[in-house]
Amino acid sequence: MALFRAIREVVWQRRLLAELGEEQQGPTPLYCDSQGAIALAKNPVLHGLTKHMKVKWHWVRSMVTAGEVELHYVKTTAQPADMMTKRLVEQQHWKCCKLAGMALN
Repeated sequence: MALFRAIREVVWQRRLLAELGEEQQGPTPLYCDSQGAIALAKNPVLHGLTKHMKVKWHWVRSMVTAGEVELHYVKTTAQPADMMTKRLVEQQHWKCCKLAGMALN
C-alpha cells in the first residue's frame, strides 16, 4: 500500500503543477524496492493469488498505464528512503545519507 500512497501524492502534485501552469511532460519516475508491487502494478493479468485485490491496486495500475508514473526497481540496499522508515545501524545510515546527497564529506 506504500506504492499506492506514493502514486497518490505524485498524481496530486502533478495536478497542482498543471493548475499552476507548469504541466509536467512525461511520466514521473518512481523508485520502489518491492518487485512484487511493481509486477502487480504493471501486469494486468489477475490470477488466484491476486483475486482479492482492492480497488487501490486497480487505480495504481491505471495510473501506470495512463503514463502518470513510471515505476523503477531499486535494490533495498540502495534505497535512500530507508533512513526515514527503518532503524539502521550507523554504517547503513551514513550510506543512505550519501545516496540522498546528504553526506558530510
